[in-house]
Amino acid sequence: MDDYEKTVTLVMDEIHLQPYIEYKGGGLVGMAANSQNAAKSAYVFMIQSLLSSNKDVVHILPVAQIDAKQLHQFLRQLINGLEATGFQVIAVVSDNNSINGKAMSFFSEPPKVDTVYRHPSDQARPLFFILDSVHVLKCIRNNWLNQRNSGKCMFFPDIDGLPDKPYVLTASFSTLIELHERERNELVRLAPTLSLKALKPSNIERQKMKLVLKGFNSFTVAALNSSKAAELQHAKSTANFISTVLMWWRIVNVKTPDKGRRLRDDFQEPIKTVCCPQLDFLHKAVSWLDYWKSLKHDTGHLPHETHNALRHTSLALIQVASYCLNELGFKYVLLGKFQSDCLEDRFGRYRQLSGAQYHVSIRQIYEAENKLRLQKVLELPESDEISPCPSTDEFRDALKQFHISVTDEDIAAKQHTLPATTYAAGYCAHAALKKLTCEFCTENLVVESKTLTVEADELIASITRGGLKFPEAVVVNAVLMMNIVLEKLTSEEHAAKFYACEKQKELLVSMTTLFLE
Repeated sequence: MDDYEKTVTLVMDEIHLQPYIEYKGGGLVGMAANSQNAAKSAYVFMIQSLLSSNKDVVHILPVAQIDAKQLHQFLRQLINGLEATGFQVIAVVSDNNSINGKAMSFFSEPPKVDTVYRHPSDQARPLFFILDSVHVLKCIRNNWLNQRNSGKCMFFPDIDGLPDKPYVLTASFSTLIELHERERNELVRLAPTLSLKALKPSNIERQKMKLVLKGFNSFTVAALNSSKAAELQHAKSTANFISTVLMWWRIVNVKTPDKGRRLRDDFQEPIKTVCCPQLDFLHKAVSWLDYWKSLKHDTGHLPHETHNALRHTSLALIQVASYCLNELGFKYVLLGKFQSDCLEDRFGRYRQLSGAQYHVSIRQIYEAENKLRLQKVLELPESDEISPCPSTDEFRDALKQFHISVTDEDIAAKQHTLPATTYAAGYCAHAALKKLTCEFCTENLVVESKTLTVEADELIASITRGGLKFPEAVVVNAVLMMNIVLEKLTSEEHAAKFYACEKQKELLVSMTTLFLE
């Protein structure tokens, strides 16, 4: 490793184990490191470079039970050992488990949970303690879902009203459910990411970050702010709450230097100065949380642990970004490097390499870690590219089996889905432009300069950052026609014959083309 790659964070997390002792290779495996009992869990410690993609597991600690004092002593030894080998550990990242905070609190005298401590290897240096932003976002969604008041409402201050006395708004989770219920039978939706799993997750599904982001995303905000959702109760204020949390997430989840440029989003650019919009928003978020806490609501608020974790993480990221820029001389800081995502990914690989089991043994973890280290060192040969299957015209004979017509009433019935259809048409035009070199064809697919505001374009206009395409009417008509034809082909009358066809995609395209001609 180069010297610049040795500035790292120490990420720690706990994985639950199948508690049993195994005999293999002439020895017993499975006992806890701090007792003679079988290990029930393992603390895994990983270092992650702040200026490169390098990351490695540095220790696995199997335990049956551990207290905060023991964990603190081990943390101190591990940090000192890493520093002695040439690494510079500037932060410890963990989830919001109380034992982690208590273990870190022993770095100060008297013990206190804080965002920064004196470094055990050098008292003149800081050691930051950062709570995992992924874990915090999951807690926000789960606590919103757990609200017991009518409508599952959160009563929060408007962040745009600070520093004056802001209005208290209402964000209703039931509004999201109602929005999904209205669109669930449509092929093209204003909020395409909302699903029953995202809105009514099981206990295990509540831990899936993908389902959390199906609710907290720009499509949901745009759908709630659209004219089609105006009659939904608390639609605008629910969009405000999601937008506030989403803005925080966009800032703290930047892991690559070019993410902001690729997504055309200034808030997803790396932190390059201490005076930047990203850190300004985090400062504002801390003030917002302080004001929210002062309201002292009986219901509709984040619990104490989640509220403090969100504030702690925001403040710690401000401090560590300033330290990296001013003291370490970094040209930029990626706040997404201060997460435990890399370790959660490692846990997933352990389970997959152990037969896709959730509860694995400590022996299986050791063996899986050895395999992963070998994969990192050994380069595997690239597999040959698979050539696509040639298209055929056999599907044309299947057209005779269907007797389908598209009427003006069918088109009028899709009027309410026009904004979502237009967005899908814009993506189709974008995909087609990648393969076209003809300027005349390009002019027939997209509108270069949008001067008039049309209701059909409101979804694109609300979420674009300059990169989305406004499609021509001919593209919208094609997508709308294909939507109608697909619904007819999958209707109860024709579904059996359609699903029996081998080339369903070609059949759909051919039939849509006939109607457009």
